[in-house]
Amino acid sequence: MSICCNTGSNIDGTTNMDIGYKTQNIDSKTTSSGTTNFLGSLNVNGAPVASSGSLANYVLKAGDTMSGPLVVNNTTASSSTSTGSFTTTGGISAAKKIYIGSDSNILGSEFIGPTQTVAVTKRVNIYGANPGGSHVVMCNDADQYPIMELMPYSHGNNGIFFDAYFTDPNWRSSSTGSNLGIYKQSNELRFYYNSGVAVGTNITWNTAGSINLVNGGLTWQKPITTSDTTDSSSISTGSMITGGGLGVAKNVYIGGSLNAVGNVGLVAANSFGGGTGVISINNRSVVPTTNNASGGILFVEAGALKFRGSAGTVTTIAPA
Repeated sequence: MSICCNTGSNIDGTTNMDIGYKTQNIDSKTTSSGTTNFLGSLNVNGAPVASSGSLANYVLKAGDTMSGPLVVNNTTASSSTSTGSFTTTGGISAAKKIYIGSDSNILGSEFIGPTQTVAVTKRVNIYGANPGGSHVVMCNDADQYPIMELMPYSHGNNGIFFDAYFTDPNWRSSSTGSNLGIYKQSNELRFYYNSGVAVGTNITWNTAGSINLVNGGLTWQKPITTSDTTDSSSISTGSMITGGGLGVAKNVYIGGSLNAVGNVGLVAANSFGGGTGVISINNRSVVPTTNNASGGILFVEAGALKFRGSAGTVTTIAPA
């Protein structure tokens, strides 16, 4: 059977519209200061919505319940907390999924997982197991592969990755072009890279370098190149400047002049005799046995300064 209300219906108590779970027809504005339970189907203005409810200008009161979906056909967009097709001055709880077809504007904080007690406002809080965390993956509609992934695994073990994604226990490629990871491992900030890895296949990360987060030291395992061409005319000019010393384990090639404000020492552990602007040469470790066809070789042997010419003649320039 049906219940038809062609005029307004004011309900001050509790009304259960469950007559055999049949159809309820409401053609005018209905308000309730008590509780209204819609247990069957609900027709609004003659338009049926099976097992659902839709009331023009209806104000829900405390305790109102509905067994079927609540359908709001009004299409008013929301531009504030008091506009839109459905508004409430309180909160909304959903035990299952929520789908939002357009933008979501959050004026406060958003919590995914249990609430957090640290007093930080206007943020998105995402929680997961420790360790493990809740990874945040960002994609677009070009393909299914992530463009970027945030990996909050645990304290001292977290990072951000570009064109790469994590499928336990492996990192996989989202692009055959290149992949990049910036990762905090304990007290180091590490920089990982690779390229040419097929999409969807495992990445073996290469380490470019790291920053020590305790002392700020930079350790780099790959060449550092600067395209700046500024020439040096002092200790504070040039394309690369350091306020400390420079240690080089292998060869150094200089395309211009070598200017030393202090002393120049050849071979380790030189003594400059208290002088400044001098050159100190240690005794040779191995005597030269071949010639420099384009010039000569200067060396010190047993404290004496010697010169080996291009023909192999060794001349003592200054005795010990």
